[in-house]
Amino acid sequence: MSHFFSLVTISIVSSLLFASPSLAKNEKRESIPAQYSIVHAIPSGFGADLVDVYVNSRLAIDNAAPGNVRTFTAARGTYLVEFFSNGIVPGPGATPLLSASSLNLGRNSNFSIVAHLNESEKPVITIFNNMITGGGVKRSWLTVRHVAAAPAVQVQINSEDVFSSLGNAVERKRTFSPRTYQIQALQSDTRVPLSQVISVSMSKNRNTVVYIWGAKSKGNLLVLEDDIPKRI
Repeated sequence: MSHFFSLVTISIVSSLLFASPSLAKNEKRESIPAQYSIVHAIPSGFGADLVDVYVNSRLAIDNAAPGNVRTFTAARGTYLVEFFSNGIVPGPGATPLLSASSLNLGRNSNFSIVAHLNESEKPVITIFNNMITGGGVKRSWLTVRHVAAAPAVQVQINSEDVFSSLGNAVERKRTFSPRTYQIQALQSDTRVPLSQVISVSMSKNRNTVVYIWGAKSKGNLLVLEDDIPKRI
């Protein structure tokens, strides 16, 4: 009997020892909170020059100007994100400029809540699910999102067409070697440049997100960059 129990004990201990690295990694992943970014990409002159952003009726961003990006971590749950004119507080009679209700954040989830213009220059909110897995050996993700009041765009990277017919509230992604790239947006049908050429430095284990935002009627579009870390 004692010999039998000794074998069982050795077997259990061995299993725990061999499983512990994997278990520890899984436990670490399970403990990672959800993450979300709030992006104010409504250009000046469209009723949202300065806003306060509330999450579940609590102030998250004060005096956010166009081009503002903030990232937060949160516990699992359902969240209400509201954009108010500067100085307006949630309550009876207070109407938000924009709101995103029922944002469900699960374990390890990662979202971007983007306030922007649609093609008709109307302020809207689009929620994007961020890629947080690795891009492969010596590769990283580049995500381009069209959130501007403009027709479909062609995205050039280092003067080569990479993403074509990218419409409003649409994203495209691809992996690249981590280094610096030159990015520009052109109108798909006319090939007229809509944005200036910008330099984007991609890093290892990151998802570099580039937003094409603004309004064509106001001149060249703007480019905004955000960096999403790879999940452990």
